[in-house]
Amino acid sequence: MIRTLARFLALPAAEQGRTVEAAVLLLVVRLALGLLPFPWALKLLRVSPGESTSGRIAAAEAADVSRAIARAAKAHAWSCCGDVPVTGVAVAGDFAPVAAFAA
Repeated sequence: MIRTLARFLALPAAEQGRTVEAAVLLLVVRLALGLLPFPWALKLLRVSPGESTSGRIAAAEAADVSRAIARAAKAHAWSCCGDVPVTGVAVAGDFAPVAAFAA
């Protein structure tokens, strides 16, 4: 625990902020998916079904988000920013897209 806190405090302030933001948003999503019927949770989270191939794709921003999510949670869903893998892509295998976010 102390080692983890020391590594977190050694990060630049922007990385610390992204990590805290990722942790809070992961908690909100977890609560919504755990407490609400799935369609309601998707609506509350403003998630549209299917895959999105349009919108802005920023590989550097996707990499920043990927690192923040990896620090905030060891296990997470897979995600991509366009064709750029963000998290969990190596284990995505036969999963089907559930939702897409427009940029």
